[in-house]
Amino acid sequence: MHIADDLKGWAERTPDAPFLIDESGTVFTYQEVLGRAQRLAAGLRRQGVQPADRVLFLLPNGIDYLSAYYGTLLVGGTAVGLAMATAPRALAHVVENCQPNICITDPARDYPALAEIGVEHTWTVEELENEPPFDELPLGGGTELAQIIYTSGTTGTPKGVMLSHRALRSNTTGIVEYLSLTSEDRVGVVLDFVYSYGNSLLQTHCRVGGSMALLGAMAFPARVVKLLRDRECTGLSGVPSTFAMLLQRGKLDEHPAPSLRYLTCAGGALPAANLRRLQRALPDVEVFLMYGQTEASARLSYLPTSELPSRPNSIGKGMPGVALQVLDERGEPVTPGQEGEIVASGENLMSGYWDDAETSRQVLRDGGLWTGDLATVDDEGFIFITGRRSDLIKTGAYRVHPKEIEEAIISMDGVHECVVIGVPDEIWGETIIACFRQGSSPLIADVRRHLRDVLPDYKWPRQIAEVEEIPRTASGKPKRQELRKTFLKDVPPGGTE
Repeated sequence: MHIADDLKGWAERTPDAPFLIDESGTVFTYQEVLGRAQRLAAGLRRQGVQPADRVLFLLPNGIDYLSAYYGTLLVGGTAVGLAMATAPRALAHVVENCQPNICITDPARDYPALAEIGVEHTWTVEELENEPPFDELPLGGGTELAQIIYTSGTTGTPKGVMLSHRALRSNTTGIVEYLSLTSEDRVGVVLDFVYSYGNSLLQTHCRVGGSMALLGAMAFPARVVKLLRDRECTGLSGVPSTFAMLLQRGKLDEHPAPSLRYLTCAGGALPAANLRRLQRALPDVEVFLMYGQTEASARLSYLPTSELPSRPNSIGKGMPGVALQVLDERGEPVTPGQEGEIVASGENLMSGYWDDAETSRQVLRDGGLWTGDLATVDDEGFIFITGRRSDLIKTGAYRVHPKEIEEAIISMDGVHECVVIGVPDEIWGETIIACFRQGSSPLIADVRRHLRDVLPDYKWPRQIAEVEEIPRTASGKPKRQELRKTFLKDVPPGGTE
């Protein structure tokens, strides 16, 4: 039960099969990826890396990332990948927290922050690959750590989620099953491999002998759509903002991809209005709405496509290998319509947070992962997320979930994105603000007219605000607390009603 077993197996059975196609169109086969990973593994051994040592790498999606990732796993190391855009402060926190034994960086980038925090020497993949290949059996596996993924940090300091080989393999097996993935599948990649959702694309396609095509940054949605078609991708995975941009800026409905058979969306709720737009644009493509957390190796649930017409706002039920419950404050299952917290169990759960036993105990208790997500269930056991405890807006005598307001506003014609926050207010406790990117905001009168028959008036925004960009984590989730801080000095008492 070792993550690298899949790569080694396909390199032996189908050595010339494509595993990765980069943005330029260069194809890297399973045999090539394994060979480079084995040479890098030998380089790590030469530098003294031992089983359980942490190997930190700051590398973009591509062949160097795969070499570093699999090379680390082959020698029993613990992979710690960070996004290229990681801020110096966050980088310093990770280095101090996990104490990596070696750091691998992209030669095209300078990292002065590393020297400032005491990392005196870094290596490139090219320097480490300059060795005869490590051709021993992979070290480690099972319940030993495969990697630490640092949470993208919508609030607070990122925590290091410890994932074992067993947890990752268990989650991969379930995802492969419900997506019916085979060696014929090729996923279009716009997600960073360093985060759990992007990491799951790597794991699942390596499991079945499939392939991945890098489509570039979402800053260029029209190019993403073109590459999706040109690379003959069968799948595309993204977060809600991914599909909002592809619909609005990428003209996805005007440039169909004939090979595409499925889409997956996680990292937040896909607004029902955007789901309908996707279905109109791609009527023959299956859409899988999914739910998960880094602490669960990626995935916890999915909604079967057959349920989309009747339950488009549901996250479904636990995926294969996962049991989900919605429990009240006493730890008892809720009744239909009653709100509680989602609690998960299964082999895919994290081992805990690195060097944070107290927080680990708070989240992993009574045999389950307490997710912090609030939800209800219906009579058939389907789960509907109502929000996160930390996102609740307390306005007047009410507790309001921003997700519900966002869903309602995005159903307006011409609106694709909206993030709702609450800011302190002397009268209401918190006042509700609906935020849009510059040039895309509707008038507040139009919003209220639209919401009149949809939501009670205490859930209506009291202010419409335009921002240059919606701040998001690298995994695509809105940073509500960061957005909230920008308004604390500007919102007058009593709102702008």
